[in-house]
Amino acid sequence: MTTKTAAGDIAADAAAPAGGGLQARLQRALEKGSWLAFLLVFLGGVLASFTPCVYPMIPITISYIGGNSRGRPLKGFVLSLWYVLGIALVYSILGVAAAATGGAFGQATQTPVFAAIVAAIIGAMALSMAGLFDLQLPSSLTSRVGGGRTGFLGPLLMGAAMGLIAAPCVGPVLIVLLTWVATTGNLVLGFWLLFTFALGLGVLFVALGTFSGLLTALPGAGGWMQTVKHVFAVVLFALALWFLRLYVPVWLLAAVFGLALLLSVSAWGAWRALPEGAGARAGLNLGGLRFLWLLGATLAILGGLRGLAPGLLPAGGGAAVGETAAAGHDEPAWLHDDQAAFAAAREQGKPLMMDFWAAWCAACLELDERTYNQPAILALAGDFVAVKMDLTERSAANDALARRYGVVGMPTVLFFDPQGRELERFSGFMDARDLGVVLERVRREAARATASDHPSDRGGTMSQLIHVTDANFQQEVLDSALPVVVDFSATWCGPCKQLKPIVEELAAQYAGKVKIAHVDVDEARQAAMKYGVMSVPTVLYIKGGQVRDSQIGVIAKEKMAAKIDNLI
Repeated sequence: MTTKTAAGDIAADAAAPAGGGLQARLQRALEKGSWLAFLLVFLGGVLASFTPCVYPMIPITISYIGGNSRGRPLKGFVLSLWYVLGIALVYSILGVAAAATGGAFGQATQTPVFAAIVAAIIGAMALSMAGLFDLQLPSSLTSRVGGGRTGFLGPLLMGAAMGLIAAPCVGPVLIVLLTWVATTGNLVLGFWLLFTFALGLGVLFVALGTFSGLLTALPGAGGWMQTVKHVFAVVLFALALWFLRLYVPVWLLAAVFGLALLLSVSAWGAWRALPEGAGARAGLNLGGLRFLWLLGATLAILGGLRGLAPGLLPAGGGAAVGETAAAGHDEPAWLHDDQAAFAAAREQGKPLMMDFWAAWCAACLELDERTYNQPAILALAGDFVAVKMDLTERSAANDALARRYGVVGMPTVLFFDPQGRELERFSGFMDARDLGVVLERVRREAARATASDHPSDRGGTMSQLIHVTDANFQQEVLDSALPVVVDFSATWCGPCKQLKPIVEELAAQYAGKVKIAHVDVDEARQAAMKYGVMSVPTVLYIKGGQVRDSQIGVIAKEKMAAKIDNLI
């Protein structure tokens, strides 16, 4: 087996993740090029529609589409389809942007600025539902949205807005998709995968829109409709503050929410006197309002006291951005250099945990504050070499590092065995319980891999696989006295990982007779262009500087051996 001496080579050995969840299954399906990937993407969209970021659009969807469909389910269904098309357009553009820019557009949705913009939009919706003002389209658009052939512009624009609002919250599936399309650079694939994801995300809204007409057609506009609006106003305002939870101290959020709740229920009549003859329902409603008033007052007082006297409430996300909440012994013993970490893992015989994070990444800070500092995780982390890679700043070095390990969205956590083979990865936030399960599984898998990894399994012969880039392609391949088998591959390529063990075995079998070169297309773009390599894996059989044979994709070891015999 090949002994790696550089982190880049180790990363190139990455195997398909071994996890069993939807995210891991999706990544394996993408790597295999399976049509099952589209089904999993659609399912991921359906599940994402139940995340908190989607809630603000539910009452707005019911109100808008229901009002325009006038109780006709078919009209509501058609309007809902246009609404979902608006969502799909946003995510399709996101997929194309990820493919074209390497994921920079997707990363932008995790920044504090984006969180503040989304919080402001949702906060405005909350104030509108509370009755402070009405949110309306400009009159020039209202006339166009309302009628006839152009009546679908409204739901289309609303769907696009919903897609933007939900972007920071749809989590692991979206990160896997952005990672895949960003590393492949395939614009068409990026468009259709994200389009499929958006269709799944929109299933809930098709159902809501179809039947919202029936809801709005109910007789009696009564006070219950105002109550519903007020409830949604509270929920929306809480959600707006939730978006800021990692950038603003929790005591301040509690105080602001408590004060807003106190003022709102006061304005809604929490302390009005019940009229004579009022029924039990009116008394119950008034009691509910007064309970909310007391809750708001409590939160406002406790939040204010926490600001004046630290220690009454946890500080939460208001710590300086980029700092972990844990310090000293309340966090794993992080290294900060990948090559040093791989060397330590080999020397100590421990698996490696590599965490890619950024200071602007909300879920990264959640991992630090709610997961890594838990006693069970700290105990398990002692059996790992842990390394933390900071991708906060956009630079050529950081871009190359992310490309090497196939990382786009943060956080992304990778696990390797002591020999540097990737065992598993996940993206997004994971709580301590689930991470503990992952660490236990990785530890067992690494132990099995180490126990079965003996040079004698291959007759004691070490592989002669060489690593070639544009810098040494001429010397190692074209000027070689021996025939050369050139394996063009990529770290993000699933079939390449299937072919690599075959190539390594052939390198050991034909040692001294041929040279077998591993070429990462991201490190040898000129060579790939020169020989017209359009997909990976592609294998060229070169002798005397001339291509004598080639193959695209994975073939059996015996067939490759026959090609090498003919080359010799």
